[in-house]
Amino acid sequence: MSYFFRLKMRALIATPYNRAAYICEMNKRIKVITQLRVVGIAEGISYLILLFIAMPLKYFWSLPAAVLVNGWVHGVLFVLYGAAVINTWIQCNWTFKKACIAGIVSLLPFGTFWFDKKLKTEIEMNRK
Repeated sequence: MSYFFRLKMRALIATPYNRAAYICEMNKRIKVITQLRVVGIAEGISYLILLFIAMPLKYFWSLPAAVLVNGWVHGVLFVLYGAAVINTWIQCNWTFKKACIAGIVSLLPFGTFWFDKKLKTEIEMNRK
């Protein structure tokens, strides 16, 4: 059984105080996952700009400044994404496999957008 399912079952048979604690826990998890989604989208956009705009400008039109600027931005967002994945892994009790998938998709073009879709369904599942 999933961790969220066990939490929901505990809340259904628990006292009103435990239900409030369950709601607080779910809201915390949703907040952490939402932070990961925001950083993931920003990292994915910066990666696509780096690959499809800045790199051609550097190698075809000899404008290395585009890679310099966007490279720094993407580097900072990449580190933030890694920190957000670790934070979500700890706060939401993710499995090691899911955390590894979250890290690997940051290396693939359009990967963070695919993973964002998965996170969105996870948030919807937690709200029900």
